[in-house]
Amino acid sequence: MKVINSNNDLEFKDIIFILSDSGYMSLLEYEIMNDINDSYIQDPIIETRKIKLCLINKFKISNYGFDYRNPIFFIRTDPLSRSLCISSFVNSINIWNINSSISENKFEMDNSTILNENGTIIDLIYLYPFQDDLNKIILVALICSEEKVYIVSYSFDNSDNLKCKSNFKSVPFLDATQSMPIQIIALPQFPECFIILTEQDVYFFKLNVLVEQNIYCSKINLMQYIRNNDVVISTVTTYDDFPGYITKDMNLPEYQNLLLGTNYGDAFKLTVYSNNELKIKNIINPVTISNSIYIDYYEGSDYFFSSGEMSDGYIFSVNKRTNELNVHDKVVDLSLLTDCVFLDYESLNINLNNNKLFVACGYQPNGFIKSIESGIKASLLSSQLLIEGIINLWTVRCKDDQYIIISFYNNTLILNSKKDKNQRENYFNIINCSDSCNLYTNCRTICAGSILNEEYLVQVVENKIIFVYCNNHSDKLESFEIVNEFVPSGNRNIFKAEIVDNYILLKYSDSKSLEIIKINNENSYLTFESLQDIQLSSEISSMKLIVKNDNLYIYVCTYEPSFSIYHYNNNTKSFKLILNEQLDVYSNDETGIPNSIEILKYNNIIDYLIIGFRNGSLLVIKTENQNDLIVVRNTFTKQLGNIPIKLYKNNYYKDNNQYIIIFGGENTYKLYLNEYGISLENVLVPKVDNIASYYHPESKNVYLIEYNKTIQIVNFDKYNKLHLKEYNISGTPKHMLFDNSSKTLVISSDTQSITNNIYSEITIMNPSNGKVYFNENYKEKGELCTKLAKWNVKNEKSYICVSMWNKNINESCVSMYNIKKIKMRSQEQIEMKMKLNSKNQMFLEKRGEIKIPGKVNCIQTLKNKYLLISSENLLYLIKINSSTKSPIISSSIKTRWKITTVNTIDNFVYVGQVNESVSLYEFNQNKKLEFKKSDEISKLVGSCITLSKNSIYVADRYGSIFGLSNKNEMIYSLYEDFNLYFGEPIMKFIKKELNNNQLQTYFNTACDNYEENKNTRISIVYGLSILGTIIKMIQIPDILYKQFMILQLIMGMYESTKPILGNDFDKYISKHRISHNIINGDMLNQFLLLNKHDQEEIVNSFNNLWKYHNNNEIISEYNIEYIWNIINDFDKSLV
Repeated sequence: MKVINSNNDLEFKDIIFILSDSGYMSLLEYEIMNDINDSYIQDPIIETRKIKLCLINKFKISNYGFDYRNPIFFIRTDPLSRSLCISSFVNSINIWNINSSISENKFEMDNSTILNENGTIIDLIYLYPFQDDLNKIILVALICSEEKVYIVSYSFDNSDNLKCKSNFKSVPFLDATQSMPIQIIALPQFPECFIILTEQDVYFFKLNVLVEQNIYCSKINLMQYIRNNDVVISTVTTYDDFPGYITKDMNLPEYQNLLLGTNYGDAFKLTVYSNNELKIKNIINPVTISNSIYIDYYEGSDYFFSSGEMSDGYIFSVNKRTNELNVHDKVVDLSLLTDCVFLDYESLNINLNNNKLFVACGYQPNGFIKSIESGIKASLLSSQLLIEGIINLWTVRCKDDQYIIISFYNNTLILNSKKDKNQRENYFNIINCSDSCNLYTNCRTICAGSILNEEYLVQVVENKIIFVYCNNHSDKLESFEIVNEFVPSGNRNIFKAEIVDNYILLKYSDSKSLEIIKINNENSYLTFESLQDIQLSSEISSMKLIVKNDNLYIYVCTYEPSFSIYHYNNNTKSFKLILNEQLDVYSNDETGIPNSIEILKYNNIIDYLIIGFRNGSLLVIKTENQNDLIVVRNTFTKQLGNIPIKLYKNNYYKDNNQYIIIFGGENTYKLYLNEYGISLENVLVPKVDNIASYYHPESKNVYLIEYNKTIQIVNFDKYNKLHLKEYNISGTPKHMLFDNSSKTLVISSDTQSITNNIYSEITIMNPSNGKVYFNENYKEKGELCTKLAKWNVKNEKSYICVSMWNKNINESCVSMYNIKKIKMRSQEQIEMKMKLNSKNQMFLEKRGEIKIPGKVNCIQTLKNKYLLISSENLLYLIKINSSTKSPIISSSIKTRWKITTVNTIDNFVYVGQVNESVSLYEFNQNKKLEFKKSDEISKLVGSCITLSKNSIYVADRYGSIFGLSNKNEMIYSLYEDFNLYFGEPIMKFIKKELNNNQLQTYFNTACDNYEENKNTRISIVYGLSILGTIIKMIQIPDILYKQFMILQLIMGMYESTKPILGNDFDKYISKHRISHNIINGDMLNQFLLLNKHDQEEIVNSFNNLWKYHNNNEIISEYNIEYIWNIINDFDKSLV
């Protein structure tokens, strides 16, 4: 808003006025948190720049809920922030003036000026004023009464407490039975002027002409510019929203530009001229534009933001000269979501660490298949270089050069990377320089690095260490001259080495002895000093050297398995063992051997020791330094597959920004350090075999990685994000499924012909790259695909079921197919392929079909043998005829209401209906469906999913979610486990098991019977709403539920976490019925973002209520760390 500050100057202040179903009008402002250390816990996963919304004030406007008579449907502010108005859909408008100090305003209904109008309010707007009459405020409204549309204007005096000086009501402007206005728009460059937009016309008004003559100034019909009768103008915004300096005695500017958008996403530029002329030009538009807001003008282009409406939002610009539209950024939108498929990397059969969610979304004609994956992306900075047989690799900086040293079994390759000046910025070429570095290339390299301000290259080979001077500023040494060699005593062979600063830790081939070497630079040729020999009784599996001032810490893991920390003081030359821990409790078989170790430090007090095991386990040990002693504070494990884990620390980040790359296993991860522990995030790259930091002047996240027998320089994104990719297919996608045999997506989409007939197309697509293998349409038959499903006829055999509905005869044909590749073996096959589609590489081989009366809604496999098909209120049982091998109807049942969803598990069938919620049927020994019980409360069921034989989640079409269970003690009805009001209809549920998840710890320790629950399979259920929202649900142990419930109760009332717009939290989630047995994760997640003062107050309140809940028998209290960790673990583990 534009407000007057304390110096009586006009300034901009962003104030957000919001009307909501709470019945309050809320005033918000936002703060940009550049330094979040004062307000939020620092988590490196989350970007450091955040926006925090703050509530200035709120005022009671109406009762709770949406009632067309309540004044909560329109809110408008004056362009100069002098006045504010709200209105209902009918009869009345409330208006206030705005004081210079926004916090002093009292927007109460008793203080408002009430404008009464007899009719429906379509839209209203404040007009821009003349600069020499700023006390005049003009409000214009569109009113519909008795099927006629009128224009009403009010003129107020801002200097006289908004006293109404005059009002005007036009003659009927439109016949509402023929045409209705969509929007009224004030023109910034034309004071006291506006345009009215209908679906097909634009009217230009000057207020003085309207009042004097009751007529518009000009009109333009849009039909000549749009595609067909179905396309209508849906949105309009002005190019410049800041008024120019124009007084009444001045001529108006030459023109005012506006941006028009249609319901099909087309864009036009409308120009209104001061001589009343209107012109429209087409804007070259590659994307769907709706609900645009003008941002600014810059270097020949006007910039806009489109929030999207059932479509993606964009930041885009329109070139003034060419009228071309350029997209600069995108806001992802997944509505209208109709179907989804979840695929992990095993299903996709690719060597990538990415689980993808594919969704069918959009509306006619703008629909897409979109894939969503969560993780840290990697961008390529070099081309791939094919190199086989790599044992290990290192990147070594030596002044201005950066070398890549690659070790094989019997030789070494030296490469150099140079910035490619001829290619795109920040792109590198890798070249061979083995002959110029003077390093050993005819043997295996154990370790490589640089020391002493990067003046010397160090190469550790099996029988010696070579030191090479790599600078060119010495009078005594030549560049790349070997200055010295270190040879181990007793002809020992080096098996492993660590280079840190001017120290080298050596592990010898007997696997039980270590030696610490110090390199001194007393002269240019260097000298060596053996600091300590270490002998262990068990073989060493991994080691790490940490140097801090004059103290050396040696971390050693053994095959035993055990873990030890040794301390060497360089001043006193003292050496001692300071910690020894057995690790067999974390190793359940012979593969539980430590494979790699890294250390992350927090505030130089707390250390996190990260150990990767050969069996795929990750162990985190939290230790604390106390008077030169190390104390173990906490440990936890996480299973990351079954392949040995390697760890690599990024040393470019210091202090609290440290992180580790976990690689070598089935997936690659970034492990971050934060105040209360660690966070783990996926890195979306192929399986990495080796990795090394690569110095880059503009990023600390650049690495050299080896994967698939190639090396490449890549840049990892700093933050975890949702990454989205669009796949264009013909028509608007409605249904899809994944075929395991062909590893393809089968998609049905609807397309509108030029005669406005809707027909379906079937597409087979590769989900990895979007390549289309098959596409056929049903235009000639005019049939619509109503369902895609699998029929698992045997354990290893399934059919693709496609239901095509013929509207003319109201009959569905359910066909069963196998997907086959087209093999060019004969001319007959070539001709067959050409008849299908010359681009098809696959085809649908029909295995049978069955005709079903009416429109099929649900198809579901039963007991890996039968098929259930529903149409209207009939449920058919389909089987394969043993003699003809074709599908036939075995039996059917009739329900009271239309069937909306069918789910099966073993011999149980859960049937959702329009008005009877969910009913349970049992497939008995007589091969009949027998009714058992149903839900007691009627619901319009939209979707459901079975978690087990006796447990099911249900969503109705009004935005509520329920959990139902089949309990033996309830003979005739299903028991309601939980319910909540979410607010958006869930179109589909997906269940995913969280194997080897760190949440297992909470389930094991929080259950009364540990042995019974230690192998509990944890499942997460994803719910996808029609508006594109994805929610996650998981069942939690009873003790955690009790703790979370108390925490939710506190945070639902706490000032910093309660709903900001005035809703009562408990009242909202219980909109239709009282919510029970449910925890709102979004409410609890706010705890992670609070400042410590708020966290302490919430934790103190929690402890008090927890004690009261347990009859004051609780001895120990919970702290911030406990609450933070448990919420963070659930949040991160459910991504």
